[in-house]
Amino acid sequence: MANHPELHYMIDWAYTPEKMTTLLNNGADPHERYWKYDENALHVAVRRRRLDCIDALLAHGVPIDAKTRGGKTAYAHAIRRGFTEISDHLAQLGADTSLSAADQLAVLLGENKLEAAKAILTKYPKLASEMNVEEARILPDLAGRPMPEAVTLLLDAGIDIASRGLDEGTALHMSAWFGQAAITRLLIKRNAPLEIRGDLHNMSPLGWVVHGSVYSSSAESHAKDYADIAKALLEAGALLTHPDHPEDLHGAWLLKKVAPAVEEVLRAHGAKN
Repeated sequence: MANHPELHYMIDWAYTPEKMTTLLNNGADPHERYWKYDENALHVAVRRRRLDCIDALLAHGVPIDAKTRGGKTAYAHAIRRGFTEISDHLAQLGADTSLSAADQLAVLLGENKLEAAKAILTKYPKLASEMNVEEARILPDLAGRPMPEAVTLLLDAGIDIASRGLDEGTALHMSAWFGQAAITRLLIKRNAPLEIRGDLHNMSPLGWVVHGSVYSSSAESHAKDYADIAKALLEAGALLTHPDHPEDLHGAWLLKKVAPAVEEVLRAHGAKN
């Protein structure tokens, strides 16, 4: 992403307290807004669950209730994701704790309070279908957890199945990365796009399951699930090719670093070095 402010980038991808202190002392602007979400440094810190960033950024004058383009405060960012240590801290510091209907729905779904979530959707029947991009990320957020009922509820309510979440991945990317085989099959059945890209890694969900089979926190505990997900994606029509490597017709890029069980599935479907 071009022109990524150094402070934002560091908090997002290379954070240490010492680096942040150095950048702030050298004049980095924590108020600066960036990207399509119009985030400041506090929003980035909360999104990345950097609790120890918050007080320093507030001390440098970042308004505690500043909103992103989608109307999300740092508090809303935190509580929507279940980062209660951060939302509690912000509340203690005087943050505005009011939440929109979409934010209330996200909190309830994250807590698996489905009946209360259904009540909100009944009261606001267009809520899911009219969510802005920051609100609709609740679908990919939930798709990475073993919560098929919550995912189904959102899909039935009309949410965009291609909504973007962590690292701009869709729900199918998320279920693939975190080894959620049942949710992957559910999303495939609902015609989730198999070749959608535009995420920060420019990879399809098949690429995410390959990478996740090695690097995800779920890699060891969900080893069989990753193989099942790879098989489900390939049988549904996922491609072995990568747009950055048009000469690679047989998916050699997928075999560079992959769990053995997933590699076996890939090779059975034509992948080769």
